[in-house]
Order: sequence, then C-alpha cells, then structure tokens
Amino acid sequence: MSALVRSGLAALVAAAVVVAGAAPAGASSPAPAARHTWHRIRPMPPLTFPCPQGFEARITPVRFDVWETSSTLRNGDVATLDKGLDHVRVTNKSTAASVVENVSGPTLEVQRPNGSFLLVSGGRTMILLAPAQARAVGQPALAGINVIAGRTESTFDSSLTLTSLKYSGQVTDVCALLS
Repeated sequence: MSALVRSGLAALVAAAVVVAGAAPAGASSPAPAARHTWHRIRPMPPLTFPCPQGFEARITPVRFDVWETSSTLRNGDVATLDKGLDHVRVTNKSTAASVVENVSGPTLEVQRPNGSFLLVSGGRTMILLAPAQARAVGQPALAGINVIAGRTESTFDSSLTLTSLKYSGQVTDVCALLS
C-alpha cells in the first residue's frame, strides 16, 4: 500500500481496510511487469480493534511478502497494484484464542488528484469496520473484523473517510470465530 493508505489506516484504525495480494505458489515475489518496477513494502504494525461482541482483538502479521508497483494515468490518477503473500493472526485479547487468516488478495489503489481514492481487491481481504461506519456505508453486518473471499470495492474521500463499500463473495466473521 502507498504511504497515504498506510498512514490513513494507522490514523483511522476504526475504518482500516487491511489488504495485500497473493503470489503464485512457490514464488518469492511477483514477476516484474514490463516498464514497471516492483518494490517490497513493509507490513502494517500490529493493531488492536474492538469486536462487536465486547472484546478487543489483536491483529499481527505472521507472513508478509508484498510488493507494489505504481503508474500515473493520463487523467492524473495514480494507480498502485499490490500483490504478494499476507497472513495475519487475530487474537482475542481476553481469552488468547486466535486464528490465522490468509488475506493475500491483490489490491488496486487509485489515488485521485483531489485526494480521494478507490481500493479494489480480489481474493481474500480483511475489512475492519466500527458499527457506525458499517451502518454509514450500508453494510451493518460487516461491523467488526471480517475476511471476504471475493471482490471488494471501497472508496474514501480526501479526509480518508470511508464513503462506500461493496463486496461479493463469502464473508467470514472473525470476531464471531473468536467469541
């Protein structure tokens, strides 16, 4: 993820979208595309997120080998593609119960000149939403920590506020698994 997204997610943990991408089996990094340079990115630091069931969960990187490349489009948008391997451990801080989730879905981030941006992810993506944010984007069932196996599309305004979230695919409620 770009520095903008990483800083925005750190600043707005309650609206974080934790995403990365999957490398082919046996590959240590994605093959570079013609005319694009791939850069390894750092994992997000561990973070704590409140689950709707009343406990806090700790999300910690377990395996992380994610790469990104960026291009400036003719309209001034900057498109960044992330892909690689990303597994995280989610732990119920009250009971120490934990699960490891593969959240290695490739992600395309499009930053617009006005500061807003779009995230489109495929594969497995982790979504973190506070109940009020989930209701605000019309997705009340996604309050908490969820992994979506499918496609997600999120938009953020220039102040890094999540303005829409659409998804298709199977949803795993990680908080429910740990309660």
